Amino acid sequence: MPFRIETGSKVIKELTEALDWYGEQQDNLDELFNQYFRKEVFNILHNPEIYPKSGSRYRQALMEKFPYFIIYSINKKKQVITIVSIFHTSRHPKQKFRK
Repeated sequence: MPFRIETGSKVIKELTEALDWYGEQQDNLDELFNQYFRKEVFNILHNPEIYPKSGSRYRQALMEKFPYFIIYSINKKKQVITIVSIFHTSRHPKQKFRK
């Protein structure tokens, strides 16, 4: 059984804010951000343990070309990957794992 992805409203808000910001900076930059975000989610979905653990529960995938981590956890029993944050690298690291 393949993994499935779950997210919460925080992740949707963070993604929307990032897309809006990049869209205001340059034409099509929001589309490029979305393309790289989707690429990382695809990588996570197909090989979730490839990215390093931070602490005991979460993993973090650094997006290519953009200063964001995708923070997620894996539940092997339920075959669920839960994305908990799309975290800009300039934010305080202690906020990284808050839901």
